[in-house]
Amino acid sequence: MPQAAKSNNPLLEMGQRPGSGMFDAQQTEKTSRNQLADMSEGDLANMAATNRVEALDGYPTLEDFSAHMPAETAATLWENVRMHFNTLLEAFESWDMSKVQHMILLFWGSLADSLKQEIRKKTVGDLVNRCETLFWEEILRYLISSVAGPLSEQVIQQVNELGAGLENLMDISTKGFSRPTFDNFVARRDKMAKTIGHLLVRFCDLRRTSDVLKDLLKRQNLFISVLSAWKSLQWSSILCQTRLMLKLDDSVIRESVLSPFEDILQQACDNQDQPQIDEISIEEMSNWLQDLICELLQEGFHGKPVEANKIVFATTWFTSEIARDLTIKSSDCFGIYQLLKVWVDDFVSLFVQRKVRVISTMHPATDTSS
Repeated sequence: MPQAAKSNNPLLEMGQRPGSGMFDAQQTEKTSRNQLADMSEGDLANMAATNRVEALDGYPTLEDFSAHMPAETAATLWENVRMHFNTLLEAFESWDMSKVQHMILLFWGSLADSLKQEIRKKTVGDLVNRCETLFWEEILRYLISSVAGPLSEQVIQQVNELGAGLENLMDISTKGFSRPTFDNFVARRDKMAKTIGHLLVRFCDLRRTSDVLKDLLKRQNLFISVLSAWKSLQWSSILCQTRLMLKLDDSVIRESVLSPFEDILQQACDNQDQPQIDEISIEEMSNWLQDLICELLQEGFHGKPVEANKIVFATTWFTSEIARDLTIKSSDCFGIYQLLKVWVDDFVSLFVQRKVRVISTMHPATDTSS
């Protein structure tokens, strides 16, 4: 993800504090109202100029909000929510997790009581929950797209800390929302925070694996060894077990998985003299896996979509069968393959959960597993 230019957004500038730890929620609540009140009309206009989150597919419109409250109140709440998530998006683009933490506390701590009372209504609270869930789903999409790009260990650690503390951060941010009046709204946010926090941590694991893998991808002899071992595997036995366990045709596995992955290995062996081939290879693997997963979720095999959990299970099981065969053969490429297996398993799990599990927090009563 490219480094964003310096923002003119005053809310974003408020979040510029040193360090990456949690901010004091009480201090935030004391100062945020005054900070917002001191903004000029020009400042607010600059904030409103950023209009990216509302372009997300399924993001609630002003008309959606207006259907449940007076038009003027709806416009105020919708605009506040819109500006908040656009500001958070800018903070993520600059990889400043301390801003993200501060802005979450600042926004919810400074929200007017009259707007909180609107959110108390289940229909309005659900709309705000949907806005927040779609924002985080977009953040995860951004993160997954950066899996092959340059990212410092310091940033990765800050994202990891944000994920590990997100549930607590969300809880602190809504402490002004009295219970049981806001039980439904807060419960939905808690469920979402647990899911997003877990996936942020998983992204950091995947990202660190990618960095190790990128270094190894520069060693052509390793991938020549992997390709040779790959071609010598007992595919008849592996595919037989796959057919029995997963009830998938051999031809489907060969066409959708084996041939594309072998092509990627072949490219890694053939193109080591090209600049940035390490990043291209990881990007190609991630693109291939994303396309394959989307196809399985939407179209599946023989027109029958595959359940999301089955995709994760099938990936782990299939890669483990290959690792088993390499172990039995005492293959000298077992180490590099094991790293590839960890990367593939983690990528598939993260991508599937981002596509299915995150969105399910908006519809807790709906089965979205297929």
